[in-house]
Amino acid sequence: MINSLKDITPYHTIMGRYILTKKHLTTLYVFLDAYTSLLKDMENDIKRFDNINHSKLLLFVKLLNTPNTKWVSRDEETLSNIISYMLWATLRRMDAFNECLYQLEKRAKKELATGEMSKQYYLEHRKTHFELKKLLEALMRVETATMTFDNWDDKNEDKVNIEA
Repeated sequence: MINSLKDITPYHTIMGRYILTKKHLTTLYVFLDAYTSLLKDMENDIKRFDNINHSKLLLFVKLLNTPNTKWVSRDEETLSNIISYMLWATLRRMDAFNECLYQLEKRAKKELATGEMSKQYYLEHRKTHFELKKLLEALMRVETATMTFDNWDDKNEDKVNIEA
């Protein structure tokens, strides 16, 4: 008897749609910058590709460190290269990323209990971490993924769609 799609379709072929915002990318930036020399590693890795504007990518990554909810660039090629690189770099360090999220959660719960952090702030960041972890887990299960910038003609849109 078939009870679910899992019974008829291998789990790794079921696709899901994930939304990536600047908050997610900033989280990846903070993690990667803490565990690696992000800019140096990225520069070394992308030098192999002649068709990529290295300085533009590195400038954008540097600007991720500035507090702003909107993207500093709306250039889809630049964003897709950076997002792909940062997801790939995080996937290579998934154990460290999971441990980092675990430690952040422990600290956040303490700060919430002592009143140092508001419940709204706690829930917002917990949701961001949960969504990012689910996206990374999905990317580990599939061989290919698709990134789209739907509705970016609307200047208020800041979401990147990833199907994995």
